[in-house]
Amino acid sequence: MNSHSVVCLIAAGAMALVWPARGQGQHTENRTPGYSTRLAPPAKGKIPVAFVLTDGATVIDFAGPWEVFGKATVYDRGVTRDEQRPFSLYTVSDTKAPIRAQGGMQIVPDYTFDDAPQPRIVVVPAQGGSSPRMLDWIRTMSKQSDVVMSVCTGAFLLAQAGLLNGKKATTHHDFSANLQHAFPDISVQNGMRYVQSDGVIFMSGGLSSGIDLALHVVELYFGRTVAEHTARYLEYEGKGWTGDGEASVNFSVPDKPGLYATVELPDQASYGLEVAEITLKNDALQFSLVTGGIFHGSIDRDKGSASGTFYLSDGTPIPLTLAHVKTTEAGSNGSTAGAENSLLGEWTGTGAIKGDPYRLILHVQYVQ
Repeated sequence: MNSHSVVCLIAAGAMALVWPARGQGQHTENRTPGYSTRLAPPAKGKIPVAFVLTDGATVIDFAGPWEVFGKATVYDRGVTRDEQRPFSLYTVSDTKAPIRAQGGMQIVPDYTFDDAPQPRIVVVPAQGGSSPRMLDWIRTMSKQSDVVMSVCTGAFLLAQAGLLNGKKATTHHDFSANLQHAFPDISVQNGMRYVQSDGVIFMSGGLSSGIDLALHVVELYFGRTVAEHTARYLEYEGKGWTGDGEASVNFSVPDKPGLYATVELPDQASYGLEVAEITLKNDALQFSLVTGGIFHGSIDRDKGSASGTFYLSDGTPIPLTLAHVKTTEAGSNGSTAGAENSLLGEWTGTGAIKGDPYRLILHVQYVQ
């Protein structure tokens, strides 16, 4: 046995002395009015967790919850490590052909939607696929599983499956306006790490929020202390899972004074896209989107227009002329320079990509 194995065994034995048995230190307060705060685990055996994955899946969206469920340990469930770890994890997709997650990671799915074992938990991260078979499977699992949870823009898949009508939901802050616009019957909540939509549907905000939701689900099955020690083992410092899901930072609002801009792309059904940076130097205007895309151009103050090129995230150029159709003032406490003040308001422009219209609407305000 090598030294690394010896260290791991010693650490596991030490943790067995300090980690609680299931049921110790569990909190029972109702943090989500109207919904159950407890989930009943089987006395023995595993809690199957299915991760729905297709090309373009965001790695942290599934890897974060994967580690939470994979490392959660309840020592009174048995004597072996396999017995003490109650969750069994697998991936499911349209086919068993390898998929490429964001960043190039290759994953071979364990099952298809036709042969996957019945899960008690379904995790739906942000990804590129949305086949009818996937949506049918998610709908079916929402009636047969304990938990169906989305992470980030996986929210759109639950919405497409028709599981969110008339319910509250959340997603990544850059896409909350898109979700609300595309599905007006949903009540989109901003500034949340997670929300519970009904007795089965849970939804997290973007990226790392999935870790908080997974810890929350662990707590619902096995209690606060087990979830706390899971977070500790992962060296996860976040506390967003310990309350009612409200985030300590609302990323949907500006975090500092200054120019703040968002973009709408109506023909792409994209709304409220946050501008990472907008600058006006002399007459040169530049702004870039957090989600990708950058405009380079120049402003004509006399005409109230700006001409230039908007480059998509893949580099495709789209010539655009923006018209300053609405103006606003910085306000009594505003402190924009004269050049920046001329940007405030709404700018609209129309271009074309492969013959199709490409409209861009830029909203600029000064945040105090």
